[in-house]
Amino acid sequence: MLRRFRQALFCFAAFLLLNAAAPLVRGADAETRAFTSAEKLWQDKFYENAEKAFAEFVAKFPASPRLAQAVLRQAQAAREQKKYQVALNLLSTNMANAAGIADEFQFHIGKTYDESGKFAEAADAFALLTSRHTNSYLRLEATLLEAKARFNLKQWPRVAHLLQNPAGVFQNAAAASPQNSIIVDGRLMLAEALLAQNNFAAAEKVAASVPLSALGGELRWRAEYLRAKAQFAGQDLNAALSTSSNVITAGSAARQPALEAAGVSLQGQIFEALNQPDAAIAIYQLNQRPGVPPERVREALFKSVNLLIAQGRLTNAAARLTNFLALYPNETASDVALLALAELRLKEHQLSLERANRLATNSVPPASLLAEALENSERVLRTFTNSAFAGQAHLVRGWALLAQGNMAESLATFRAAADALPWSEAQAVARFKAADLALQSGEFTNALRDYRRVLGQYTSLRRVQSELVPRARYQMLQASIAVRDRQAADEVGEAILREFPPTGFSERTLLLYGQALDELGDPAAARQALTKFVEQFPESPLRPKMELAVARTYERERAWPKAIAKYDAWVSTFPTNENLILAEYHRALANDQAARKTNAFVLFTNFVARFSTNSLAAHAEDWVGNYYFQAEQFADAERNYQIVYQNPNWRIGELRELRYHAMLKAGRAALMRGSFNDAEFYFTNLIEDASSPEPVRVQAYFAYGDAFRDSVSPLTNALEKFSRALTIYSQIPRELTRSDPNDPLLPRAFG
Repeated sequence: MLRRFRQALFCFAAFLLLNAAAPLVRGADAETRAFTSAEKLWQDKFYENAEKAFAEFVAKFPASPRLAQAVLRQAQAAREQKKYQVALNLLSTNMANAAGIADEFQFHIGKTYDESGKFAEAADAFALLTSRHTNSYLRLEATLLEAKARFNLKQWPRVAHLLQNPAGVFQNAAAASPQNSIIVDGRLMLAEALLAQNNFAAAEKVAASVPLSALGGELRWRAEYLRAKAQFAGQDLNAALSTSSNVITAGSAARQPALEAAGVSLQGQIFEALNQPDAAIAIYQLNQRPGVPPERVREALFKSVNLLIAQGRLTNAAARLTNFLALYPNETASDVALLALAELRLKEHQLSLERANRLATNSVPPASLLAEALENSERVLRTFTNSAFAGQAHLVRGWALLAQGNMAESLATFRAAADALPWSEAQAVARFKAADLALQSGEFTNALRDYRRVLGQYTSLRRVQSELVPRARYQMLQASIAVRDRQAADEVGEAILREFPPTGFSERTLLLYGQALDELGDPAAARQALTKFVEQFPESPLRPKMELAVARTYERERAWPKAIAKYDAWVSTFPTNENLILAEYHRALANDQAARKTNAFVLFTNFVARFSTNSLAAHAEDWVGNYYFQAEQFADAERNYQIVYQNPNWRIGELRELRYHAMLKAGRAALMRGSFNDAEFYFTNLIEDASSPEPVRVQAYFAYGDAFRDSVSPLTNALEKFSRALTIYSQIPRELTRSDPNDPLLPRAFG
């Protein structure tokens, strides 16, 4: 009976125990099901749903031993949706509770940074894992990922240290498992880092150290490519040529046209370095087949054409381009072929001009060259509306139009080129040409704008700075003078004065700057700029012109004693300079303006004696004639005037009017010395010469009539004198009304 009671009691206790434990079992099953369900969503890549499911798990089961794993998965799901900040917040705020998997949290912090493009933060996160979690199974992968992040940052020495350090994680793993895919990837990355540091021999050695059995497909190609590049860069050209054949073979075996094409490109470059252009052209031909990536087709075509042009085989180059266009009219690279052909025709045109100039012939390049250059560049713009080469096509078209003399359309085309081209030397050239043509067309404001762009936007492009900037400054200064823009002129001048040492072109520009300031009404500022330059660069070949310009600034201020002193010093300092004639002439003029007539007379008479063939001698001779006339030495005055109008070299150009004035003054001098007949000869010659300027001819009429009226003529009858004078005066209205009926001399002619 007691035994039965004990059994019953035990069964009852068991019943109570089981009933008490049932909720716990059911709870455990619910937690497992929730985690498993969320995990399946993760595995099936339903990341949005997985993130939500793991978030619900964390909220519902805060005491679960799987809590840290759930948070990790939630962060991973967020990262897969590119919700990087959400992922980082989950990982960093729950790191303290990540018992047992803290290394995984740190690893995925690094991966999140890496995938978001924050390579510096990624590298630091991976480095923290390897240093803090020394027993983690993730240390090798973290080391490799840190190296990749630093590779992206171009921190080549740090990449090399991570992968080369004998005591480091990577080298220890490489010794134990050299064929592991992670190890192979790391070795090839190390080779690239060494190559980037110009450590060519070490790069080749590392790439060659990867076991062949571990290389297949793309990895085999990558190893061979790195070896060939290292050999090529190290100038081991024959070895590089041999290895480049392996690169092409590996790319073909991997069935990846892009890899094979890269090998072909490399081999072509090696042939070029070996000075085997024909072999290079032949190998580049392999990259002009269908299926090759467009960028490689473009590259091969350009390189082949450039090699042919370098050999002077322009016809072959044109034929290759034409053939390509015929075979592949719809290829992506057709735009570059058309552009290259346009550039080639433009080059042929320029070479024809150079050859004609060199041989001093009058031959003209065939018009078809420019026509074809225009047609092909326009076809690029018309057919390939989204072509990356549209800007270059505009540039070629602009040059062709300019060569045809079509300035207006050329200007618009260079502007279109500047707008379409990326920041580059070509864009700078387009802006410069647009500015030049605007200047020539009188669009001074637009010219100033584009010159400023050339000067300010390409400061890091060496060729632009050396070849375009000096010219742009000079032209900008010309534009600023045209619109009297002092600020623009100062921009140029101050920039040159800051340079050390200035270029020859800059010196010429500074001379123009000084002259511009003088013309713009600030001779003192002009003198200051010019003097500063002379003081800094006394050996400059332009110093004589600078000093002469300083003297002219004193003239502008009518400070004649200072101008004279400067000219005297100049003549003494530079007695053989090419500008001596100009200096001596202005020296004499300055003495005249300073009322030092005797000194001026000596200087002008000496000038005529020394520089009789120079056009300024005519002006000097005329001044001497005026000097004698004012001194009432009329015979000497007439003689000097005669020299001016009788010199056959002074009958054309700017001296033509001076010559006729001299004849008029010779007539007046003859009258003053009492020789009516000589005066009549001068006046009638002027009147009868149809080429004489009208104002001078009218004055000759007046002087001739006055000679009769004032009783200078040999006629004795007063009525006859006035009659003759009246007849002469009557011719004047006819002369004047022919050109200007409102001329103020008309009333005097009538009476």
